[in-house]
Amino acid sequence: MGANYAVGQKVKIIEVKNQQLRSKYPKLKQYLSRMGIIVDSRIFGTTPSQNIPLLSAPSIYYFYTIRLDKGGSELKDIPEEALEVCEQE
Repeated sequence: MGANYAVGQKVKIIEVKNQQLRSKYPKLKQYLSRMGIIVDSRIFGTTPSQNIPLLSAPSIYYFYTIRLDKGGSELKDIPEEALEVCEQE
């Protein structure tokens, strides 16, 4: 499965909760509901453990750099699950 977002796409930062219903990314709390444009993306992957191959499947994670609308500052390494598409204004 590929990335859900592309460079140049407008997105909004959203809250993601963990299993204990706490914020999964507390460092993003001050940026919740802020909008911006994706200016870069990165992919991180993991490989299965050789010791326990059935219990650890490979995983791919996408992270983005967002240029915020107000102020123009950039936030780096925003996880894909903490973003949603915004309609262009």
